[in-house]
Amino acid sequence: FGAKFVESSSGMFPKVQNGLFQVDYVSCVGNETNYDDCRPSYRIPYSCQNRQQAGVMCVP
Repeated sequence: FGAKFVESSSGMFPKVQNGLFQVDYVSCVGNETNYDDCRPSYRIPYSCQNRQQAGVMCVP
């Protein structure tokens, strides 16, 4: 199957209040079939802030 963009929405995902993020900067080129195929950048320290949160919803 091919991944596709469906829609974006704010306030759709519950916010993480303690600021513990899994990845900082994810790089996808568009031909990935799985989120794990994208390359994250595990920069330490993270530069993420709570107002920069984003979520991913994959659909077949």
